Amino acid sequence: MTNTPQAGPIITSTGDVWEKYLHYGVRRAYPANHTLLHPGERSDLIYYIQSGEVLISTYASPESLSRLFILRGKSLLGLIGMFTQNASMVSWLTLEPCVCYLFTKKDIYEKLPRELLLNMLEQLGAMSSSMTRRFAHGNTKRLDVRLARLLVHLADACPKADAQPPGGLVVTPSVTQEMASDLLGMHPVTMNRLLAALRAEGILGRFTKKKLEVLDFKRLVEYAEGNQP
Repeated sequence: MTNTPQAGPIITSTGDVWEKYLHYGVRRAYPANHTLLHPGERSDLIYYIQSGEVLISTYASPESLSRLFILRGKSLLGLIGMFTQNASMVSWLTLEPCVCYLFTKKDIYEKLPRELLLNMLEQLGAMSSSMTRRFAHGNTKRLDVRLARLLVHLADACPKADAQPPGGLVVTPSVTQEMASDLLGMHPVTMNRLLAALRAEGILGRFTKKKLEVLDFKRLVEYAEGNQP
């Protein structure tokens, strides 16, 4: 079975408000490549990811995983399971060492303040938005458009560098070219060819796990909208 961690769309931190209430939860530290939840299991716990990254995946077939999205530090994990009590349809895998605080449903309803409930709704909305983008990435047969949509999403969602070029963006994507080709279902050779074309047009610079350089964000968005020949 293929279970090598790969990347999906990234949900950025939206849960800073939880830092004030960690004393209500139970602290747990997990190593990288640790499965927190398997498909078919139930969990009524909320995990506040204080640091690290967790990959959410589902099985596309008995032999392979479909990578849905990544939750970064200061995000919530387990919202759907807590509200629905249904067996999970996804797996949770740590991509790097993680520190989490675990909260029970009783903690949520009886101890924690209203601002945390509102934050939970905000994070559910962020997940819904990310999944909508995820399906949109595969909504066209044009590989250049699919790649451009992913690059636009990374440029929007990932941490920004201190120095930014005029008309462009420099971010830390935590996603390699290999991960991107896996996510989009395209051969690495095809990925390299499309990236080379974007570089030749002055739209893209470096693309590594630590640095994504978008030199002309406006034109990249035009590609993502399918407005380039």
